[in-house]
Amino acid sequence: MPGRALWPLGAALFLGVFFLLFAGAASGVDEEEPNDGPGSAQALATQGSFVVLGSASASTDPADYFRWTFLDASVVEVILTSTWGCAGSACENLSVLEPNGSSLIDPFGDPMNGADVYFSGIPGDVYYIRLAAGSP
Repeated sequence: MPGRALWPLGAALFLGVFFLLFAGAASGVDEEEPNDGPGSAQALATQGSFVVLGSASASTDPADYFRWTFLDASVVEVILTSTWGCAGSACENLSVLEPNGSSLIDPFGDPMNGADVYFSGIPGDVYYIRLAAGSP
């Protein structure tokens, strides 16, 4: 089963068999299903260190969604590293979505997606991280 590792600035989140780790060593949290769309997105702790453990498959669980609500003004970076040896478009992919479901646009006018995404906000801002499963 594909795996992926994500990591926001000072934090990491490992998701496939996957896990996301936020800010170094941390306690484990299981991925909560269903989290297959923004309406059922798993809320992430936005302070401290933690790891999210879970699994995904392009055929049975094509995307997982996570919700990030800012408690303080800050920047979050999520870096995706596949753990199953994929290459190119077969790998997992991240997207950052606005609360209305549209793609967050980066400073160059492109959608914020790929293996390394970032976003910033002030207290109360909400963004969704879409993790699309890869396929071998």
